[in-house]
Amino acid sequence: MKQDKVTREDLRAIGSGQTRTFELPSAAACDSGKSMAYQMQNILGCKFTCETNYTDNTLSITRL
Repeated sequence: MKQDKVTREDLRAIGSGQTRTFELPSAAACDSGKSMAYQMQNILGCKFTCETNYTDNTLSITRL
């Protein structure tokens, strides 16, 4: 699903062990989403891993 940015609500909605892929408009939006995920780890008390595909501007986030 294409969207403009990754939000805190998006990250909260990812269940433990689940992966969600975001189709974003630019590489900068991918980097911003990755940064948000790593910052939210402290707030949510969990760990996220991120994989970025800059060719397709997709960001896959897994909640561990």
